[in-house]
Parts: sequence; structure tokens; C-alpha cells
Amino acid sequence: MTSHHGTETEFELTTIERLQALDYKHLFGMEIVRPQDEVVLKDLLKAALIRRYPAVPTKAIDEAVAKISRPQGGRYHPAKHGFSPDARAGFRASH
Repeated sequence: MTSHHGTETEFELTTIERLQALDYKHLFGMEIVRPQDEVVLKDLLKAALIRRYPAVPTKAIDEAVAKISRPQGGRYHPAKHGFSPDARAGFRASH
């Protein structure tokens, strides 16, 4: 038997189990209907932001979705560095 103790696989499997315990449904990436270059599920993100922040105007929600789904930098790793501070401190949106 292969041990996955402390591996990325163990972390991933544990995270999936924890989310399933909270009634989240696990889907494999290829099962999700979306353009293959889209990492963020924009419709689900927008719906979640509207539920969480009902007083925020739609235009501001749309700006936040755009910024979250395509952070400056254009590539996955460099973009993460610019996204993380925004995610912690909040986003500025004109509305």
C-alpha cells in the first residue's frame, strides 16, 4: 500500500472530504462545463457575492468578478501575487 502521508494527494483528499462533510459536491475538473481556459466559475462566484453582499450594486459585483477571475499579470503564478493582497484587504470598485 502506498502511503500519501503529508503529500499533496493527502491534502487534496482531506480537503475534498471536509468540503463534502459540509454538503459541497465534489466534481472532477473535466466534469465541470466551462471554457477550458476559465479557472473561476464566474456565474457561481457572482451569485455567491450577491448573496453575501446584497447591498453592493451589480456593477461593483461585476467588477469584482472580473478582477478575481482575471487578475493583473495574466498568468497563474505571477497573478497570484497581485491577487492575494486584494483578497485580504478587499477590492475597490466604482459604483
